[in-house]
Amino acid sequence: MRPKVLLAITPHPDDESLMFGGTLAKYGQDEDVKTNLITVTRGQKGSLGPRYLGVTRKKLGEKREQELRCAAKILKIDHLYILDYQDGEVPAVEENIAVASLIRLIRKINPQVVITFGPDGGYGHPDHIAVCHWVTEAVRFIKGVEKLYYYAIKKDFATSFIKYFGKIPLNGELLEIAIHDAAYIDATLDCRQFTEQKFKAIHCHQTQEFDTKRFDLLRRLNVKSMISDDNYHLAFARGNFPTPETDLFAGI
Repeated sequence: MRPKVLLAITPHPDDESLMFGGTLAKYGQDEDVKTNLITVTRGQKGSLGPRYLGVTRKKLGEKREQELRCAAKILKIDHLYILDYQDGEVPAVEENIAVASLIRLIRKINPQVVITFGPDGGYGHPDHIAVCHWVTEAVRFIKGVEKLYYYAIKKDFATSFIKYFGKIPLNGELLEIAIHDAAYIDATLDCRQFTEQKFKAIHCHQTQEFDTKRFDLLRRLNVKSMISDDNYHLAFARGNFPTPETDLFAGI
């Protein structure tokens, strides 16, 4: 019998914890599921907390890789793959070459379920959007992938984020977090018992102090969809899988 294999594909270190942490922790403790993470960049252009001002981009990438490995260990990810694309330059990569490379790696991992950001990138981040395009194109060529899910941001999380933090600055622009309505959401995972694990993983990312503080505040405010559940849109499936779901492997 083919073992259950979950693959998360994210652009930067910390995406796996901030967005997918509950899901990865939930399946990471399931002995019947092997969890895998592909991180496309080392986050060399990430924001810096006050303690890390003056750190070179090369050193930042090295530090963020260490932080990623810390988080992966806490989330009990079985296999971590770190690619060599440059943070902030993912959309400039030749898509056909990136997709072909990703196909080879996904076939090696052999997952039934793949999770990633959706076409809006969560908040319009160009790297997130490009990775979504790569992944969506790649899985169509891999028969073993039964389902592709996009992470969905529920209204209570998005409205709380906007209320307290406003838009997200990136490269001189202000980006707005996406809001996904109930009709978009096909799967909701109960991750309440993994909240502590998720936040320990988030706090591995010490260089990203601004993000960790934001999420700490939202936790104190008891924003339910960030603390207790992870939500997904079923973007692609081989076969008919009734929704809504409470397990990403339902029907497999």
